[in-house]
Amino acid sequence: MLWRQLVVTGNAFACLCLNEKKNELAMQFLSRTQAWANRDDILPAQKRAELKGYVCDAMAFYYFRCRKASAALSEARKACKLLDKSGNFDSVAIAKLHVAAVMCQQGQFRESHAMVFEVIAMVEEGRLAFDEANPKQLCIVAVAYHNLAVVQLKLEMSDLACKNSMNARKIARLCLSFSNRWVHVFQYTHECALEDAKYRLEVQRKEGRLDERQLRVMKELTDAMFEHANM
Repeated sequence: MLWRQLVVTGNAFACLCLNEKKNELAMQFLSRTQAWANRDDILPAQKRAELKGYVCDAMAFYYFRCRKASAALSEARKACKLLDKSGNFDSVAIAKLHVAAVMCQQGQFRESHAMVFEVIAMVEEGRLAFDEANPKQLCIVAVAYHNLAVVQLKLEMSDLACKNSMNARKIARLCLSFSNRWVHVFQYTHECALEDAKYRLEVQRKEGRLDERQLRVMKELTDAMFEHANM
């Protein structure tokens, strides 16, 4: 247990260094935690898999910050496999979201979309609890819906982006102890999705694909959603 705490703490320090843009120091921590996580004389196989998964996920963050997308994607995928072996499904979901984020950075929007859907599918499969979810799990699901909305905006699916950004905001309210730092981001994304939906409706009207009645009804709906977004 103490060795596990050592690895997790070293990993946390590495991530803090990355947030402070101290990349060289972050890599020093990551090199040490990688060596510690590989100690088969101290750790059983399942625990090694879990800890190495954490290290790979932090390494993915390091490469993501360094704009080395291919390396980041490779490390994030390793993290998914290792964490899946350990049975830590909360961390698997987080690692999948990191894979999707790197894919989005690379412009692989459809692949990113599919990966985020895998996280949401984990809820339906019961691997990521929802009915009896703790605040951390609720926050993971909220982030998943938000990131899905972001990718859908990239894919010009603003109607679905509106729906999923709203889902993100609703779930985030249930776990503010974890989600509070991202609530303003969720709000911004929702407003962008609504504005994009309005714009696309207007384009469709000008091209003759919507009559005035349909446009009025759709605008009323988006206006109502916008008002609800600011409540």
